[in-house]
Amino acid sequence: PLSPNVAAERAGVPMDWDAVQRSIDLMSTADVLIVEGVGGVMAPVDVKHTVLDLAQWLDAPTVIVTRPGLGTINHTSLTASALRSVDVRVAGVVVNRYPADRASVAEETNLRQIEKWARSPVLAVVPDAKVGPGLPADIVAPIGTVDWATIVGL
Repeated sequence: PLSPNVAAERAGVPMDWDAVQRSIDLMSTADVLIVEGVGGVMAPVDVKHTVLDLAQWLDAPTVIVTRPGLGTINHTSLTASALRSVDVRVAGVVVNRYPADRASVAEETNLRQIEKWARSPVLAVVPDAKVGPGLPADIVAPIGTVDWATIVGL
């Protein structure tokens, strides 16, 4: 795992923004386009751009995927603030790998604190589970309860 700019540099290939645009154009007929933020909004994509620039370019609502533990209130709030600073709408937050059967006090209280300080609803809490060939039912269940079309404005 490397940031996109380092991976491109090591491969000796510059970021192909035309290919990115073609991929987005191909998906324009889809109801939903999911773009992973490869390392967070401040991760460099090339020598001049970050994932934040890409999010602004896409002009689409974002879902912040965060961790449940110590430091997540700060991390998630900073991410939401950075997105809003360039007028990217934050649709909400998904807390990933939540240790439901062994949550600490911090993990238990962070969900409400994220909503308050990141000013974004927690859309789903995905339990910590081993993922094999298919998604286990306890992973699919919380995700399935969210009305994603309404959240992204469809």
